[in-house]
Amino acid sequence: MKKIYTWAAQPANRTLTVDDLKKAKGKKKFTQVTANTIDEAEAAEMM
Repeated sequence: MKKIYTWAAQPANRTLTVDDLKKAKGKKKFTQVTANTIDEAEAAEMM
């Protein structure tokens, strides 16, 4: 995982950075998922 900082200047780990997304443009498709309930969040983690 890559170490980055959040907007609140707190350390965090991410699997992708903006540079990674720019490099993948046109080569890979990404999907954003928003879970509205705990059940949806748990189901998304299993995928």
